Amino acid sequence: MANCGLKAQTEQSDSILRTLKEELNYSMVQLKQKPVPAYFMSLRMQDSQTLSINSVFGSAFVFDDHSRFIVPNIRIGSKELDNYKFENQGLEDANNRGAQGDGVALSGGPLRQYRDEIWYASMNRYRTAVKRYEEAVAKSRTDAEFEDKAPCFSDAPVESYYEAALSPWVVDTLAWKNKLNKVSSVFKECRMLEDGYANIEFGTIRTYIVNSDGTSVVQNRRSVRIMLAAMILATDGMQCPLYEDFFGFSEAELPSEEVLVAKAHDIVNRLLALRDAPLADPYAGPAILSGSASGVFFHEIFGHRLESHRMKKGGETFKHMVGEKVLPASFSVYCDPTQNYYGKQALNGSYKYDDEGVKARRVQNVENGVLKDFLTCRIPIDGFPVSNGHGRANGGNDPVSRQSNLVVETNQPYTEAQLREMLIKEAKNQGKEYGYFFRTVTSGFTFTDRINAFNVTPVEVFRIYVDGRKDELVRGVNLIGTPLAMFSNITAAGDTPSTFTGSCGAESGWVPVSATSPYIYVSKVETQRSNDQKMVAPALKLPEYTKTYGREAGKDTGEIIFKAMEDEMKRTKDSLQFDNLPLPYFVDYRFIHGNITNVSASLGGVYRVNNYKSQNHGYITLALGDKMTTSMMAADNIDMNFRFPNETDYDMIRRGFWIISDRSYKMALNNMGGKISKRKMNPLPEEDLQIPEMLELPASEYIEESSVTPIDTALMIRYAAELSAIFADYPRIFDSDVHFNVETKDIYRITSEGQKLRFARPEIKLNINGSITTCDGSSLHDQFEVYARRIDELPSLDELRQRTRDFCELLMKKADAPVVKEFYVGPIMIEDESVVEAISHQVVQTSCIASRDMQKGSAVSSMMLGKRIIDTKMSISQWADTPEYKGQTLLANYKVDVDGVAPKKSLPIIENGLLKTLLTGRHPAIGAMESTGNERFQFCSPVSKCTPGIIHVGIDKCVPQASMKSIFLKEAKKAGLDHAYIVKAPKDCWKYLVRVDVNTGEEEIVRVNEIPNPSRSDFMHVTAASKEEFVSNHSHYDYNTVISYIVPRSIIVESIEYSFQRPDRQEGFQLQNPAERK
Repeated sequence: MANCGLKAQTEQSDSILRTLKEELNYSMVQLKQKPVPAYFMSLRMQDSQTLSINSVFGSAFVFDDHSRFIVPNIRIGSKELDNYKFENQGLEDANNRGAQGDGVALSGGPLRQYRDEIWYASMNRYRTAVKRYEEAVAKSRTDAEFEDKAPCFSDAPVESYYEAALSPWVVDTLAWKNKLNKVSSVFKECRMLEDGYANIEFGTIRTYIVNSDGTSVVQNRRSVRIMLAAMILATDGMQCPLYEDFFGFSEAELPSEEVLVAKAHDIVNRLLALRDAPLADPYAGPAILSGSASGVFFHEIFGHRLESHRMKKGGETFKHMVGEKVLPASFSVYCDPTQNYYGKQALNGSYKYDDEGVKARRVQNVENGVLKDFLTCRIPIDGFPVSNGHGRANGGNDPVSRQSNLVVETNQPYTEAQLREMLIKEAKNQGKEYGYFFRTVTSGFTFTDRINAFNVTPVEVFRIYVDGRKDELVRGVNLIGTPLAMFSNITAAGDTPSTFTGSCGAESGWVPVSATSPYIYVSKVETQRSNDQKMVAPALKLPEYTKTYGREAGKDTGEIIFKAMEDEMKRTKDSLQFDNLPLPYFVDYRFIHGNITNVSASLGGVYRVNNYKSQNHGYITLALGDKMTTSMMAADNIDMNFRFPNETDYDMIRRGFWIISDRSYKMALNNMGGKISKRKMNPLPEEDLQIPEMLELPASEYIEESSVTPIDTALMIRYAAELSAIFADYPRIFDSDVHFNVETKDIYRITSEGQKLRFARPEIKLNINGSITTCDGSSLHDQFEVYARRIDELPSLDELRQRTRDFCELLMKKADAPVVKEFYVGPIMIEDESVVEAISHQVVQTSCIASRDMQKGSAVSSMMLGKRIIDTKMSISQWADTPEYKGQTLLANYKVDVDGVAPKKSLPIIENGLLKTLLTGRHPAIGAMESTGNERFQFCSPVSKCTPGIIHVGIDKCVPQASMKSIFLKEAKKAGLDHAYIVKAPKDCWKYLVRVDVNTGEEEIVRVNEIPNPSRSDFMHVTAASKEEFVSNHSHYDYNTVISYIVPRSIIVESIEYSFQRPDRQEGFQLQNPAERK
């Protein structure tokens, strides 16, 4: 009784559980009253904490993630026919196996945020449900009837179960890094390996399930898994991988460091044997599968065919074989999620309740060889009307029937020696020289429809010769045939079981599973030689490993990175080639080193915090040919990338660039042939034939001071929480978020031309957004963004609070604004950010950038040179070496571009309306044969392209801002209008439309489907511009980087023609916003 009291008290004090129940009950009451009513609803919340440490060739990554999300499930119609009739996923994209659900606060509060997310997610699910239900009703009238006549949903017992939250899992991360580094260093010692890593993953999952039947389940899962993996290329280029894993519910169940090191050595020795093993020939004859191999086999081939939801459409392999013999009489197969161990082996597919809140139980699928039962969820099939606790899901997917802990047993076990004797005897009877022993296999794919085919990929296969010769390892074996044929030939089983643990991916996401099986003897299998595409061996040998250059020698991070890049660059440009094929013409190495933090919050609750410390990524562009014709297919491409361990390791950096250099070289060979062939069929225009595809630039060196510093994550969390909490004061605004993206990183670059550069790239992006339903039922989404280099350069928290409130107030006004539909001809005035947007999108982007398609030639901007393209009063120039202007920071200021080219202090682009200069980067075009220093990195990326820097727009005969409106109204009157339009956009915000009464000057916000930008041709006639200037650090969507603009505060365009249309109306809310409930 004392325990019951404690349980009740714990449940009552769980505010999350209480909130889930309250929101479920409220939603269900409302949805039952809809024209298309819901008859069932559930809410599943999953809190997942993962710590992953991955060591590759002796250097480690660490990834720590915490996520929490809500997943509603809504059924409408009736159990006989509902919205899941033809789709088992309630998502808009029914094939999305990686759905994430809707994020909720990690701290468990504030509960308003939970209520808002549940409300919004439930509405989206209900809309999809209605659509699917209507489709199902129509389809059921016209389609041939399903072979399965069972309802769409079944009843289940009401459950009540509660587990208290687990204490935090304290992991000695440093100790595990050191341990795994020792293990993966074994792989490093073997220079023939293509890949080799040791990984450990600690996972804690807490799941809440409540449904409208009354079920309430809260349970925990904690597990840890080690994976060792390596891969080698055989002499013919075939990839040969091997894996070993160790699973447990605590660290105490894991093997010692000595065992792991020994296992790594064993993997290396087995891979070396595989490398030199002969290729197998097609084969049909007897075989033995090891315990682990048969476990994978039964999971893939048999287990998936036991999952009942797959039988709704009929025609499945075993659907009509219940009560019939499918295996020898000595065999039994069951799935048991309640079984935590098989012997001493921990089982990965264990749980107390499934993801539909149904109590887990053992299911005897095969007994004495006879098929008895399937694995069922709450989707019934004929003859199996209820769930047996196997409805499983992960992430934002809906549960379907899935495997748990699959166990194959026999009541007539044989020793390994006896199975071997059977094999040899049967091989002789069939006239075979040998039989097969499958030691290891990898999961393949299985078709569970009428094709009834499978493909499981064996890795280590031995020929067991009937004449007593030594067993011979072969490779390249593919197991083929049909499941029924294979099962009909299973004859006997061994006496020692083995367990395979892993994750299985299907419609409802990736779920943990295990498969336990003894050796299996099969009297006949069919195999074919693998026709997998083989890899050509690297042109250069793996660089020699060394400990003489690195931290042991007292070098700092920058020196290590540059030295590794330079040493591998020399080998690549001097020696990377195959016989009689060319050396690279151009090689470009880029390396990003730094820290990244992402924080997201809503209504005061932080629901995402990602810290990526000491991230190291390498990138390459490699070209063959010459400057006139290269193998490059596009100007801004990156061929390959490589993720390095967090530890800045000289050997690993060289190894990574060696790998991607070789792959890029092979890709360049293919590209070159294809490009030349296309050019013959579609020659470049005559005027482009003398234009090089890329400029050759002199060697240069430019090193900025490093910007890699720790990120104050706690401060970002505080900012995000406080700013997002402001939306709680505006109940009409929903789906609001605050996102921080903070990076402190350096980008290193060296090229085969001799450029050596390091750029400090501290970047902060703050995005604040929200949605609101307007007075006419349409939906309006709005946002503003703030960019900065460093945290101390952000506006103060007080200023950001005020700007957030201003944003909310303006959004409310926009929502209540009247709708306009008219064809308008007349003047228009643009202000602030709308001036920036119009100039950027309509003039600079379209007319001032050198652009050249490598297949089609120079863009239209080259043809505009020397022509008047805007009003003669307007001039546009690019500035450089200007860190600020009138006290405002210019984020697009830089001294040299990505190529080390310094832009001019002031570069005229347009003078008095005439286009004089095209901004140019590495890739020229007609009329733009020299770099203007505009090759720039994209935001949070190593990719570069020709991008403007600081753009200054000057207009002659400007007037004070105070006079602009009267001039505008005068022009409107002159045009005979009673009203005109102003496009406004506060700093960093999206634009909105204002209608102005010509006679009174009164302004009124109005709503239209799309707000116009004056086109470039509209800028041919500018009436007036303000003397006062507006400074913006503007993120252009086409460039994904910040461009600084200095423009007039407002510009009046003489006339535009535009058809204003009403906004699209959307379906109203099916549920009342929690903030507006009484």
